[in-house]
Amino acid sequence: MTITRKARGTEIPHRAQKVFFCCDPQNADKKDSLIADLLSMDAGMDCVVSYLEPQDAIDPEALWNELREHQAVALWVTAQLLDSMTNGKIPVEYSLAKELDVPILPIAEYGELFPRFTELAGAVHGIARSDVEYRAKLKTQLESFLASEETIKEIQAKAFTAHVFLSYRKIDIKEARGF
Repeated sequence: MTITRKARGTEIPHRAQKVFFCCDPQNADKKDSLIADLLSMDAGMDCVVSYLEPQDAIDPEALWNELREHQAVALWVTAQLLDSMTNGKIPVEYSLAKELDVPILPIAEYGELFPRFTELAGAVHGIARSDVEYRAKLKTQLESFLASEETIKEIQAKAFTAHVFLSYRKIDIKEARGF
């Protein structure tokens, strides 16, 4: 399982807030533009966007550990995804995010897809790229999941700082991350 990360600059900040992006392989061609939307300056939040490479087999335990560290999961809602969900093929990322109570942000190509998505997944507030207010709504949604850069700076200025090194074996990763 390969997890790819993208950020605004050329380096991936270690302590950055994280959004996990999930899309079905048939619609991966739009992945880059959607990730660019999540990372855009007008979205207002600086974050790292992670996603799985489509050809890889998924390791549910490794993905569970990965999603625990994310503030939100952005789900690309397409007709193909809805067809898969109708046939009982729920994306693993979506199921694990629900299990971990990680907020899910559905982003649909067209708003007409939401009634069917709601039937399959329940009521989850989402946004459509075809909406004329898409950028403003994306910013509002991200602000509800991620802390602003000003808030982060304020916390860092006032927070107690200490460095802890934790050594653990791979089989103990769940306990170590829980610690």
